[in-house]
Amino acid sequence: MYQTTSTNSIASLDSYINKACKYTPLTLIEETELANDWVANKNQFSSDRIVLTHLRFVVYIASKYKGYNLPLADLIQEGNIGILKAIQKYNPSFISKSGSKARFATFAVFYIRAEIHDFVIANSKIVKMATTKAQRKLFFNLRQFKAHSGHFSLEEVNELAEMLNVKPSDVTEMENRIYNYDCSFDLPLSDGDAVLSPAEFLSTHLDDVDVNFELDQNQAAISKLLHKNLSNLDERKKDIIYSRWFAKEKSTFLSLANKYQVSVERVRQLEKNVIIKLKLQMTS
Repeated sequence: MYQTTSTNSIASLDSYINKACKYTPLTLIEETELANDWVANKNQFSSDRIVLTHLRFVVYIASKYKGYNLPLADLIQEGNIGILKAIQKYNPSFISKSGSKARFATFAVFYIRAEIHDFVIANSKIVKMATTKAQRKLFFNLRQFKAHSGHFSLEEVNELAEMLNVKPSDVTEMENRIYNYDCSFDLPLSDGDAVLSPAEFLSTHLDDVDVNFELDQNQAAISKLLHKNLSNLDERKKDIIYSRWFAKEKSTFLSLANKYQVSVERVRQLEKNVIIKLKLQMTS
């Protein structure tokens, strides 16, 4: 899970939000002209202007997901990916449900939320929380319907299932997933009240010298190979991987982007490429 954002990261985030809010919102006429220019002529200036004036909109939507204990900077970054996808598919001739022409924000909000939803689900807990369409719908709606601290009653389960068009069993299962905390498989023994971890209920091989020796050898070999492959990386890539995966206080994409004076997306690409390369090296 993510750790608390550092002071420098907070300052950088505040600076980004302030800059995003300085762009003057477009009028309907201005937006339509720019969108037509982008669709007809692929004028990058027009596309960029539309996106830049909606960055504050991304910040607004991302801030709604702060309750999931994820860095706002990363939530905003995911939202920015969504808005970039939206501008590629937007056409000013689209008609909204009300029958009027759809503004870009109305069209883009679905792409922004989709990217943020994927990020929240992927990082909210160790075990995947939502994989089906029904589970995703429940994941983002269950909390707001819960008006008390106890479990849902049978009547509440049926009411919510009907409202969201899902099965009652899906409601019960998602409630258990959300409100059961992740538990370490091998929690350390406590000096106070008894705290049992799942590992304590399993038989061990502490007296099996051969098994333990083989496990130690394999673990040592894997660790040695990993560190060898990491040592072959250049300093920037090495720092990104250690900061994102091994550091006690993990860095955000934004803080690393500021450190190396590159875009957040570039940091993301570097991390992804290194991980793919490491996986290939470890399995070859």
